[in-house]
Amino acid sequence: MSTVYQIKPTIELCNEMNELLSGYWGNDVWDIRDSFFDNLTPEKWSFSSKTIDFSGFRLPIRNEVKYMYAYKLTEGEIRLISVIGYSPALKRYAEFLDKRYPNIASITEIPYDKALLQWRSFLVDRSMKIRDNGEISTKFYETVFNQLYSFFVNLYDNREEYEKDIWDSRNIPGAKITENISDYYLDFTDIPLEFRELAKRFIKSRTTNNSHSQCSADIMALRLFFKYIHSQEPA
Repeated sequence: MSTVYQIKPTIELCNEMNELLSGYWGNDVWDIRDSFFDNLTPEKWSFSSKTIDFSGFRLPIRNEVKYMYAYKLTEGEIRLISVIGYSPALKRYAEFLDKRYPNIASITEIPYDKALLQWRSFLVDRSMKIRDNGEISTKFYETVFNQLYSFFVNLYDNREEYEKDIWDSRNIPGAKITENISDYYLDFTDIPLEFRELAKRFIKSRTTNNSHSQCSADIMALRLFFKYIHSQEPA
């Protein structure tokens, strides 16, 4: 994303975050056996783990991580079983941030492209495999990294939707959104900066004529195409 525009939360947003974390969500360890989770726990549970531990993250990053998952769970954008599945990746991510970015006050302060390469290298050093396309073999680890960064960039960025690097389709007039989807975001952050505005102009012309899922697929194709072009001709 552009280094010109500085993303940071407003006082109102900070108050909203603190309010959500004032109850059970504010605990550093969530125990899914607590009655608090009765409406979120599936009848059949396939994981042996019964807790989600955020204590490995330093403050204030810890509160950001808790807030994102609390928000997504209360809004029905993610399932509790998915958050449990992310626990090993969250533990590693806390270690990574503590090692590489010990002084940041927000996840949005990490330099996305550089940090993603560092994250992959960090995991390789811990015996995780990388696919031929450079992505991490275990999807959860890449998901956690992108999920947290994208969520807070979108949350803190109060510009017009089309100016952002992450769009929320719910804020785009006329966007075609399938009612049963849980992912509303169109994310351009992984497209090389030199081509990002071009990609956004193209997708903007398609948001009201094509479904959200089609636009997401278009962005994936653009990402692969522009990364290839950028690797051949960086300038």
